[in-house]
Amino acid sequence: MVGKFIWHQVNVVVILKKNMRQQATGTEEKAFHTALENMRYAACTTKDLRFLRSKIVHTDSDLLLKDANFRNVSIITAQNKYKDMFNVIGSKRFAADHGLDLHDFYSVDELLSAPEPGAKKRKYRRKTSSKLMMTEPLQRQIWNITPSSTAHVAGKLSLCLGMPVMICHNDATELCITKGQEGLVAGWDSSTGPYGQNILETLYVQLINPPKNVKFEGLADNIVPIPKSKEKIYCMYKDDHQIRIEREQV
Repeated sequence: MVGKFIWHQVNVVVILKKNMRQQATGTEEKAFHTALENMRYAACTTKDLRFLRSKIVHTDSDLLLKDANFRNVSIITAQNKYKDMFNVIGSKRFAADHGLDLHDFYSVDELLSAPEPGAKKRKYRRKTSSKLMMTEPLQRQIWNITPSSTAHVAGKLSLCLGMPVMICHNDATELCITKGQEGLVAGWDSSTGPYGQNILETLYVQLINPPKNVKFEGLADNIVPIPKSKEKIYCMYKDDHQIRIEREQV
C-alpha cells in the first residue's frame, strides 16, 4: 500500500532522450552526439565504435595531453580514488599556474551510531541518543579520508577564484544547477568552525554555457549560489572499518 501511495504522487514522468551537454554542430561533434546516445541504450553501431576508437591517444600520437587545450578539461576515471588524486593535483596546479593561494574549507561532522541490523527507519523523529561525542583528533582524522570513501562528500575542499568546478547534484534544474554543469568559482561566504577551521557557508559558481541565462538578485548573470547542506554518510578507513557521521558541507 505504501508503494501504491507513493506512485500516486507522481504526475509527470520525463524520459531523457537528447544529449544536452555537447551541442556543437561540427561533423565530429554530431558523430560524438550519436555515439553517446547509442551508448545509453547499449546500441552502438560499427560506425560509432570506429569513431570512438579514433579518439584513443596512443604513445606515438601527435596529440599531446600536455597541450594547452587539455589543461583544464574534465577527466573521467575508472575508479573514484583516481579522481580524488586528479582533483588534489589539479587544484594545486591551477593555483600555481595563476599565482593564487588555495583556501581550504572543512566540513562540520557529527558522529552517529550505526543503525542496528534490520532496524526500520523512522524519519519523523530524530533520536538524539544516536549522536556520539566527536573529538578534535577524530575529526581531523576523518577529514583526511578521501571523498571516494565518504560517499563523495568531501571533508576538505581546496578552492581559489576562477577554479573550474562541476556541480554534483540536481539542486535546481529550472535554475541550471544540475549534475554535470560546469562552472568557475566566483566567490564564497565562509565562517569559522568549532576547531578554528574555515567552513563554507555558500559557494558562488559562474556557470559555463548554461542552457539558459540565470539571474539571482544581487549576483551577476549566470552566477548561482550553492549553499551547504547536511547528509548522513558512512566513512570507510583503509582497513575497511566504517563509521557513520552527519556531514555538513557544500
